[in-house]
Amino acid sequence: MTRYVRSAGPLLLLLIVPLLITSLGCSGRGFVRDAYSPDFYKIPRLLPDNTLDKNPRFIVYGDNRPGWRGKQVMAKKHTYLTWKQLYLPGVYQLYLLGSGFSAGVNYLRKAPDWGERQARRVRDDIYAQARRSNIDFIIHAGDMVTDGRRPKHWRTFLRQYKEEVPLALEFPILPTIGNHEMANDSVYGMPNYRDVFSYPQFYVFRCPDVDFFVLDSDILLDQNQLIDDDTQDELFAQWIFAGEGAEETAWLQRQLAASDKTFKVVVMHHPPLVFARHFDDWLNPEFGRNLKQKRQALLRVLRHHGVQIVFSGHQHMYEHSILSYEGVTGSEGKLHEIITGGGGSPLHSPYEGQRLEACAAAYRQEGLDVLCIKQESIYNYCLVDVTSDTITVTVFEVTETPETTGRVVDTIIIGK
Repeated sequence: MTRYVRSAGPLLLLLIVPLLITSLGCSGRGFVRDAYSPDFYKIPRLLPDNTLDKNPRFIVYGDNRPGWRGKQVMAKKHTYLTWKQLYLPGVYQLYLLGSGFSAGVNYLRKAPDWGERQARRVRDDIYAQARRSNIDFIIHAGDMVTDGRRPKHWRTFLRQYKEEVPLALEFPILPTIGNHEMANDSVYGMPNYRDVFSYPQFYVFRCPDVDFFVLDSDILLDQNQLIDDDTQDELFAQWIFAGEGAEETAWLQRQLAASDKTFKVVVMHHPPLVFARHFDDWLNPEFGRNLKQKRQALLRVLRHHGVQIVFSGHQHMYEHSILSYEGVTGSEGKLHEIITGGGGSPLHSPYEGQRLEACAAAYRQEGLDVLCIKQESIYNYCLVDVTSDTITVTVFEVTETPETTGRVVDTIIIGK
């Protein structure tokens, strides 16, 4: 073991140190428009008027951004508690040394190095499904890049979706801002997002029997702490809920009130209802002031206007839960939270047993009747069909074997 390390050490240094010296800072903050030509960085807006004259068939998914090898591999117990330690001790220790060093270098370079292979598998399945099913558009639930302030992070996404596979050139992509787009950074984050997509933070997309309301939930949960609490409160009142007795209602209140469609669908990156690790986001004062109260206000707005589905990402897995409530006419209302955050980012584990029940109990204390229907830690996407009477959501698993057809994980049928 010592002999291997001593002989390989100088060689590793000779190979890696020059690379490290020349590449540190290569993923610095900047403007996409300064780094690349518009032909490369612009995602064409193939639905320019935000309307469609038929009920759509579409795909929705999120969270394809790569992560960090140091966190996802080198910091995990199973990396070291493996049979390879017993049968190939010298070679495996050398691998760990090199992989750990590489992970550290990439972290210093701000070059995410884990998950691109998985993201490509999801992308390829989505591309095949989009062509096979003749879809009308794709909704992305956010977290397309690891840091939206860094042009080279956008380059990774653009290469995958425009050059390697022409997904973004053949099908309209309706984007949702996630926390990794860093849109609360008005210097680099928001300008880069707008340059790539030409879509605003909040927008409505209309079809004959369904309206879609796309929200930037970063103003609710500021995980990167890029805006102060007062600004966060002002943005919430401007876009989500203006408060009882306010002279002018917020954008979401106005848009939902103006919709007379059978179905109303909201898309936002952060799920307001979740039974896994991001449940605690709404309890973290560092992410914003009075977050539980803001979530309550958001859910009141959605229930009051009869929203049937919220599509979200953020939680890297699949989850379906239902919020039951009494509708304005006295009939029972149901709000379906569908989390489809399995786009390639490192997967999260669902809560089980006591932790799952603790989430349900916390919701009950807030007066929310929420039931977790299904969870799976898998790469996934949803194929959605809308008719005048129903919305059908079919959830597909994406495997790491291209020859394997993804199984149907769940089928949700929502009537009017």
